[in-house]
Amino acid sequence: MKGSPVNVKSHHEVIFEGPVELPVKAVWTRSRYPEQQLAYHEEYEYHLIKRGCGSYFIVDRDYEYRRNTLIIIRPNEVHRCRPAPDAYLEKASLFFSASLVENRKPDIYVNDNDICHVITLAEQEATMVEVIINTIYNAG
Repeated sequence: MKGSPVNVKSHHEVIFEGPVELPVKAVWTRSRYPEQQLAYHEEYEYHLIKRGCGSYFIVDRDYEYRRNTLIIIRPNEVHRCRPAPDAYLEKASLFFSASLVENRKPDIYVNDNDICHVITLAEQEATMVEVIINTIYNAG
């Protein structure tokens, strides 16, 4: 892929991990990213794709992603990241405890059993999210 680093090892950098009373974690991933094994856990996950393409398998279907895609995964949903072959992936990930959003219904809910898993952000929206992540990073 043009402009991609060669022979890059996986690089996950935890940029914020809150205390017990604020169960939030933020991670930057910059790497050639192999397809992951199926996983599930108790947190909400939000992944902003800054570079790369592929798909996320979530529950029972694949959702394509590319630059400026926001991937949303609810607690205990089976999922895995499936980057395109030899793709260099750069993404910011936020993990929230379900207890933080338990009694709140964000606008992304369609109903109690359905959720929008993929949102394509405008360049300005993606840049704003990246500025917030970088502010968290620089504060730590």
